[in-house]
Amino acid sequence: MNKIIAIAAIATLLVSCNVNNTKLALNPNSQNQSIIGGDKVSTGDSQYFPVVALVMVNKTTKDYQGLCTATVITDGTLLTAAHCVVDLPANVELFAFFGTDIKNEKSIRMIRKIDKTVYHESYNPGKMDATYDIALASFSGGLPADIKPVLLSADVSQVRINQPIVITGFGVSGKILGTGSGKLRTNTVKITDPNFSPIEFGVGQFSDGVCSGDSGGPAFVVDNEGNFVQVGIVSRGFDFKVIKCIVNSYFTRVDVMIDWITTENQKLHQD
Repeated sequence: MNKIIAIAAIATLLVSCNVNNTKLALNPNSQNQSIIGGDKVSTGDSQYFPVVALVMVNKTTKDYQGLCTATVITDGTLLTAAHCVVDLPANVELFAFFGTDIKNEKSIRMIRKIDKTVYHESYNPGKMDATYDIALASFSGGLPADIKPVLLSADVSQVRINQPIVITGFGVSGKILGTGSGKLRTNTVKITDPNFSPIEFGVGQFSDGVCSGDSGGPAFVVDNEGNFVQVGIVSRGFDFKVIKCIVNSYFTRVDVMIDWITTENQKLHQD
């Protein structure tokens, strides 16, 4: 039996971010898209509406300083990767962009400033596995009526070898130059290593996969009723110096982290 959790009910309410170079990747003149080998999400694809761009902005110059992806898990909380929110410079603030193209003003439906963030206490980017790369970010002001929080998986059986997963994000599409980001795209790949670590699964990627800017974004499975259920969070990958985003990518497992998500979401909104 599938175990699916909507944090709003339970809590009474649940690859690198390219921080230094995203300002260039978000150049409006870039013609490349995001999610390598994927398809652009249209404004009518409502199942992708809860996937948002988490944008780092310089407080003084208002320039883009970095880009990640996140998912809406309540009407005031986003789920993302720890490395997207940890150790941000004092002059940088975070914003959530709701829409399919953050470079096109007409496609931006709403922008929310991030109020607070929390990341896992065991987060350790220096480890090769089990990095606990998971975080929450809170915002105020609510959601548009047609955006519903994602469903989160608590079912370990949904993470298995050859399981198709839908990946979605705002990241780069150019493997060699690392260009093209800011447009929401999606693709379907398969889990190749469900037990990479106790809290992570792996995906082999050569022509298709995630890349810089997709960090913190979701891996969905589609259940028997057609619902998108989030099973993973994009964490990191291995690549070569010139050709980026090939070989493998790794995802933090939602089912293993579900108790942490629920508890920390409650704490985040206790004030």
